Amino acid sequence: MGCLKRQNDYFLDMAPKLKGKYSKRMYQFLNEHKKEGTLTISVEELKHRLALIDSNTGVEKYLGWRMFAEQILERPQKELNEHSDISFTYTPKKTSRSFTHIEFAILTNYYKK
Repeated sequence: MGCLKRQNDYFLDMAPKLKGKYSKRMYQFLNEHKKEGTLTISVEELKHRLALIDSNTGVEKYLGWRMFAEQILERPQKELNEHSDISFTYTPKKTSRSFTHIEFAILTNYYKK
């Protein structure tokens, strides 16, 4: 429980520095996996975890890959790199003609407070 409390306290310290709501969500999500250093997740699962799919209606935000990548991956990537203790790179993985998974590399970022 102590470790979870430290993570929550640290997130509360970091949250005001991150402006975008998806940056905050991405920080919290990736911070859970930073010890492993890498994470592969399906695009659908990531959308669920970041609350991009309405659980009641099933309506999803950012249907197209380009908009999803820009809003959910690239903007938070830039913001986390500039304002947090972690940064990430990502590699989209295709099945047939669609991107179905994302491989994240989670890195320690030495930022200025």
